[in-house]
Amino acid sequence: MEEPNPKLARVQDLSISLASANLYTLAISIPLVVVLIALYLAFSPKVGPVGLPSNLEGILFVTALVLGMVVHEIIHAVGWAYFGRLPLRRIRIGFHRRTLTPYAHAVDLMPARSYRLGAALPALVLGAVPFLGGMIVGRPAIALFGMVFIFAAGGDLLVLWVIRNVDARAMVQDHPSRAGCLVVGHGDE
Repeated sequence: MEEPNPKLARVQDLSISLASANLYTLAISIPLVVVLIALYLAFSPKVGPVGLPSNLEGILFVTALVLGMVVHEIIHAVGWAYFGRLPLRRIRIGFHRRTLTPYAHAVDLMPARSYRLGAALPALVLGAVPFLGGMIVGRPAIALFGMVFIFAAGGDLLVLWVIRNVDARAMVQDHPSRAGCLVVGHGDE
């Protein structure tokens, strides 16, 4: 991890252990998915009975989910690189074996606004857009894909909640081993 600049007045740790984040994520994601299911049932076009998917459809769906987990982290990386004006080589993508969680980690400082945008992007791209598209056209598999990735973005939503009071101009550093970030500049400096 790149150390925060010691000349800054103070560093505020706004992170949560990955184990705790996984528990909080369940508390956030399960009610959210229940609401999404209710929305789907209330507003999607009524189609005939939906049977079980064929073997090929099931394999394709599971493959899409596995690829989606990798793409989720790539979206974080690209979002932080773009909004934070960071070189992609300064963003690490990997997998924490102990907590069974994939991760993207931006090594360099960026404004909190950029960090938030990069954190929220996978929930929008892989979650909200497919869910809404599947709901509008009445395609349960597409809506389910979106629901799964909204559920998977629960940790990102948790981080956004934890840093909700950080000034958009404050400089933050993604925490290398926990969910969240270090605030190393407070936007007025």
